[in-house]
Amino acid sequence: MFTFKIYLDQNIWDRIVKNRFSELCINSSEDAKIEYCYSDTTLEEFSRIENDNDRLPYLNALQEKKAKYLNVDNETEISTLQDINPINKYNDYIENRKSYSHIMTNTEDFLFKIISGNEERSFDEIFHSMFSQVRDILKDSMKNVSPLDTEYNHNLSQLYLQAEKQISGLEQMLTESFKNNKLISPTNNAIKNHGFIDRKEFNNIPSENAVQYAWAKTKVFLLNNNIDEFDKIEDFFHSVLSNQPNTKWNWMTKINSLYNYLNYVGYWQDEKLHKKRNYIPSVNDTNHAYYAAFAHLFLTRDSRFFKKLKAVYSYFNIETKVYHYTEKKK
Repeated sequence: MFTFKIYLDQNIWDRIVKNRFSELCINSSEDAKIEYCYSDTTLEEFSRIENDNDRLPYLNALQEKKAKYLNVDNETEISTLQDINPINKYNDYIENRKSYSHIMTNTEDFLFKIISGNEERSFDEIFHSMFSQVRDILKDSMKNVSPLDTEYNHNLSQLYLQAEKQISGLEQMLTESFKNNKLISPTNNAIKNHGFIDRKEFNNIPSENAVQYAWAKTKVFLLNNNIDEFDKIEDFFHSVLSNQPNTKWNWMTKINSLYNYLNYVGYWQDEKLHKKRNYIPSVNDTNHAYYAAFAHLFLTRDSRFFKKLKAVYSYFNIETKVYHYTEKKK
C-alpha cells in the first residue's frame, strides 16, 4: 500500500491545538494510506513552549493524528516512519539534547553572528566554548572505563589523544578562517540591505525563477567586491563550505544552503533577522525545509517560508507539494 506522507509546520499544529484547523480533503486512491509525520525539529519547537501544561496539548495532537516520527538516516538520507509514542519520543529527545545543549547554543550563536554581524560574542569566544564542550563530553566518556583492563585503557587513551589533536586543529583552523574570511562581510552587507537586489522587484519574481534571478545579481555583486568569480551557485556554496571540514554535499546541505541564501539576499526575507528571537524560528524553518522534502505534502501558514521553500524545491526538482494554508474570514 502506498503511504502518502503529510508534514506540518509548527503554525499548523498551533491551529490544530486551538481547534482552528479545517481537515484536509485529499483525493487519493483506495490503496493509499495517509500518514501525518513529525521530526526532531517539530519536537524542538514544542520544547520552546515554556509551560509543560501548554506543551502537552501539542504532543496529544500528534497522538490524535496518529502522527509517525520521520527518521532520516544521517549517512544514507533514507527516511522511514516510526510508530513511537510522541510523549516518549519527546522525552527521549530532551534527554539526548542535554549532552549537547551547549554545543547547540554555540552553533546558533555562530550562525547568528554570520547572518547578523552580532558583536556580543567573537568567533574566538564561540569556537573556544564550543570545543571546550566537546572536550568535556570526550572526558566524560573516559570515566566509565574499567581500571583493570590495561590494554583497552591504553588503546582508548591513544584514541583520546588523537581526538584531542583533531579537535585542537579544527578549533585553530576555524578560528583563523573566520577571522579573515572575506565571504562573511559581503554576506552581512547583503543582509543589511546592501541594495544589490531590489527587494520589491525580487519578491515579484515567480518562485521557479527566483534562484536564477538572485544568482545573476549576486555574481555581479561578488565581482564588484573583488571576490572570487563563481560560475555556478553550487561553486559559491562549495567555497563557503570549504571552511567547514567534513561537511557533505548531501540533501541537507543543499536545501539548507539554498534556503538560507535566498533569505540572506532578500527573497521574501524573514523579518528582523538581526534579533535572535526572530533568528531561531528562521533556523527551524530551514530544518523543516529539509524534513518536508521526504514527505509528499507540506503545509504552512507562513507566506514568506512558503515562497522561499517553493523556490528551493523548484530548483532542486523536489516533488513535495507545498501549500500555504489560509483561513476564511467569518
